[in-house]
This record gives sequence, structure tokens and C-alpha cells, in this order.
Amino acid sequence: MAQLAAYGLAMTARETADRSAGQRTSELRRVTRAIAVSRPGSRMLDWSLAHLNRIVDALGDEVTGAEIATALRSAADSLAMDAQLDHAQIAQHAAALLPRPDGRPLHVLVHGDPGALTSGIVGTAINALMLRAADGAPMHVWVTETRPYLEGARLATWELTNAGIEHTLLPDSAVASLLDAEPIDAVLLGAEWIAANGDTANVIGSRAVAELAAAAVHGPVPVYVCTPVTTFDPDTPDGAAIPADVRPARELGTFLTGVRMDKLRGYNPGADVIPARRVSAFVTEMGVFTPTDGDGLRTALAARSDRRQASVTAVPTLAGDD
Repeated sequence: MAQLAAYGLAMTARETADRSAGQRTSELRRVTRAIAVSRPGSRMLDWSLAHLNRIVDALGDEVTGAEIATALRSAADSLAMDAQLDHAQIAQHAAALLPRPDGRPLHVLVHGDPGALTSGIVGTAINALMLRAADGAPMHVWVTETRPYLEGARLATWELTNAGIEHTLLPDSAVASLLDAEPIDAVLLGAEWIAANGDTANVIGSRAVAELAAAAVHGPVPVYVCTPVTTFDPDTPDGAAIPADVRPARELGTFLTGVRMDKLRGYNPGADVIPARRVSAFVTEMGVFTPTDGDGLRTALAARSDRRQASVTAVPTLAGDD
């Protein structure tokens, strides 16, 4: 989402490069609002929009529209490249964290698609599974459908198939039965927004999976959230303060039945909040943190932000380039 938002603003700057400064500013603000409203519960999208708008502010009013377009395209490319490096680091940390059971394959449950199709080129949690598979470690991955948009059924299974990793698809409603029947070693999730107290918003159904993992009959199953550290927001105190992301009710009819239903009434949240006590660890590019390690997350976020800020302060030098 962060990469899409960045390129959206970069494209807007390119398309408005020949307009007046006031018109360019107005259009960038309009597009920023439109993108933000499309996914209000995505911290990375929110962060990316703020990052690129800071670049515009740093350039000031003396540069041309073409220079702004060049600067934003460069920033979007940099963000996308950094994301691939970050995700590779996350995958390496996650792969090292997963257990190595004696005498049987590793069993992992994945909800959603924390892979390349939703992360851009590399992927996080699913890439970790690919790294383990490349080591020759036997494993079996259980993938929820992830209703109503079927990210698991449509996306995660496709990625795992192409990676040659053995996997089984199950309905979201079958997670409790799976945990009763199989020795699941870990649950891997992504994240949309992490509050200061560790509460974590992720694709709808994540809370149910995490709660069931904690109550598994074979013993609690660790839940690892694989996400960039910039998903952590120290200014959001807890899960109740994370912006809600409620999708249009009509999408339920389209995705669940394949038919657009007239006057459909429905409640269609795009994400729910996992209580911090149900998260075993946050696996980030800056290392692995527990939900109670707020100071560690703040320090890691500050270090990551310093690296980003360096690109913002360097941008005005583009104004003199051809």
C-alpha cells in the first residue's frame, strides 16, 4: 500500500507538471485525501503519503512542476527499493524464528497473504517459508481462505504453489478444528497498524485466528506478526484508536456470491484488532520485538525514520539538475 500511494502521488505530480503552482498543490492535496480515504486503516499508506508530502514541502514554491515530479518519482522508487530490502530482512528474521520439529514437518498456519503479491516483489512471511524450504526443511502450510476477498485462496495458494511448498486450503471457520487435529507450530500474519501498546490491526479474521491459537488444545501456538517497523505508530495508544476500515457492503455480494445484489445491507470491516497479549513477536527489518517492548520499537522506528529523513533533506538538490 505504501508503494502504491507513493507512485500515485508521483504520477499526479507528473500529470500536473505544466499547471500553475496553486493548481499543482491543490491536485496533490486532493489525490492525497482520496488515497487516504481508500484505506484509512493502513498505517503504511498513511506514512507513505506523509513522507512524500514532506518532500513537496521541503522543495518549496521556487521549483518547477517538472522538478517536483522528478523528486517524487525518485522518492517512490527509493521507497519501493527500500521495501524490498526491508521485506528480505523480515523474511530472514522470521525464517530463523520458526522452530525445527523433530521427526515431522514444520506446520505453519497463514491467514491472508503476507507474500509478494501484497508486499511487492519480495514478500514477508511467505518469503520466510520459501527460505526455509530452500534449506530443505520439510514443511506443510495451512492457508485460510481469508474471506470475504479470499486473499488466502486466491493469492497465498498461488505463491506457495509456484514456490513448490506443500499446502492445504481451509475455510476460515475451520481454524478451530485444524488446531484440534494438527500440531501447528506457528501462525504467521501481516499487519496494517500497530498501536503503542502492541494491539495490532490486520486483515479481517486475524483476531479470531490469534484467539484460537492461544486456546489450542495442544498448547498455545505462537503468533508472529511479520511487518515493517514503520507499521508501528507510537501516537496511537491502543487498538481502539486505530482508524476503522469498513468496506462497502456491496462488495460482500460480489465476492461471496459472485452476483451484485441490489440494496444489500451488510457489515464489511476490512480489518480487526489482535490484542497485544495474543501476539508472540513482531518480526521487523530492524529485528524481533515483543509487544511489551514499546521502547525497543520506538528506538527502531526512530532509526528507520532517520534513514528516510536523509532522503527528504537531500531532495532540494534536485532543483538544480537538468
